[in-house]
Amino acid sequence: MGLLDDDMEKGKAMQEAKNLQFGNQLRDIFATILLFCTPVEPLTSWHRWLPALVEDLMHEQNVQEIIELIKSTILLHLQERVEREGLCLKEHFGLPLPDPEIIARAQVPRVLREETEFDVATLNEQLNKIKTMNHKQSEAFQKVIASVNEQAGRTFCLNAKAGSGKTYTINLLLAKLRSEGKIALATAMPGIALRY
Repeated sequence: MGLLDDDMEKGKAMQEAKNLQFGNQLRDIFATILLFCTPVEPLTSWHRWLPALVEDLMHEQNVQEIIELIKSTILLHLQERVEREGLCLKEHFGLPLPDPEIIARAQVPRVLREETEFDVATLNEQLNKIKTMNHKQSEAFQKVIASVNEQAGRTFCLNAKAGSGKTYTINLLLAKLRSEGKIALATAMPGIALRY
């Protein structure tokens, strides 16, 4: 009957799926259309349906535009699906391949990625404030840095009155360690965090 001679029926199928499905289910339907319905213009279909295919990830990442990480994540999902049938996104459908660098980076937990993206020059500027620390702040600072350098794995709790410079000391510790490429996270001990 010639229903699959163009992409109109496939587009209707995707529109119906978009109204009923979300996330990976919708991506699987798109992959099924690629694999078994032989789209005439797969790249055009890709561009047309990309906003629907990435909607859940954009919400998850809290972004308003389609970023390369999200696009590569979707392409990776599609690539893995078509590879199960012995095909390739680029060779058989003319779609772009996922960026392997972006995918490798995405596999690192977000909190660790953020800990490696600091501007070292800004951190080094902060470190000029070390000389303004009082004796107790400097003592705490030196003990923590020594523990890190010796890989002693000690736990430190700064428990002092409000206005004593705890936050100031912690921020300088974080700046020092991050400027050296180390990952440093400040946490609160539950018993101390709940005290007034």
